Amino acid sequence: MSDHRSVWLATATHPAFDPLSADLDVDVAVVGAGITGLTTALLLQRNGARVAVIEAGRVGAGTTGHTTGKVSSQHGLKYHQLSHDVGEDKARIYADANQQAIGKIRELADEVGA
Repeated sequence: MSDHRSVWLATATHPAFDPLSADLDVDVAVVGAGITGLTTALLLQRNGARVAVIEAGRVGAGTTGHTTGKVSSQHGLKYHQLSHDVGEDKARIYADANQQAIGKIRELADEVGA
């Protein structure tokens, strides 16, 4: 049987955090410390919310760590299907939003030194 370990998880540094030992008083609890959860938590915090990120395992060890490890707007089949279903203009809006999201993720990663 072949080894299907994630290269990202095998080569990443894994910060250690103590388990939650007391109640927290926060505005928002974000469940999951993958790319979506951490991005959400960071943006909420920057907008004044008191945020706690709750993760059962390791940071990035769920879907984020087990994907192909890329952020991409190269979804040719998706664009083709969207063009067929809702038209080229809406497919273009979707493509533009994906491209803007990539830029935002890069910007945030650079800001936090990731």
